[in-house]
Amino acid sequence: MTGTRSLSSELREVSRSFREKISHAEDRIDLMNSFSMAAREVVKKGIKSDADIRIEDITLDVNSDKGFNYSDRVREVPEFKQLLSETDIESQILHLADAAKKRCKRLLKHTEKTNLKIRQR
Repeated sequence: MTGTRSLSSELREVSRSFREKISHAEDRIDLMNSFSMAAREVVKKGIKSDADIRIEDITLDVNSDKGFNYSDRVREVPEFKQLLSETDIESQILHLADAAKKRCKRLLKHTEKTNLKIRQR
C-alpha cells in the first residue's frame, strides 16, 4: 500500500486570501466564484504543471453533502486524475467547500448585516 501525498501546505498558501474573499462576498455568486478560484489554485499547485484546469471545473454545490462538483472535462485531464489518486486533494477542497457553505448560510440568514458590511467598505 502506498501513502498519499498531503496538499495541506498548498491549502495553507491559498486559505488566507480565500477566507478574506468569502468574508467580503456580497452574494452567493461571489462566494461560488471565490471557492472555484481557490480550489483551482490548490489543484494547480498540487499538479505543479501547466495542466488546463479552469475555474468552472470545480464548482461549489451547497445542496450536496460533498459540497462541490467536478466537471466532466476535468475528470478526463490525466494530471488531475493522478492528483485524485495520489493525494488528499478531495479533503483539502472539502475544507474550502465547508467554509464557503457556512458563509453562504450566513449570507442567507443575515442579509441586513451583509448589506451593512458592504456599505462600510
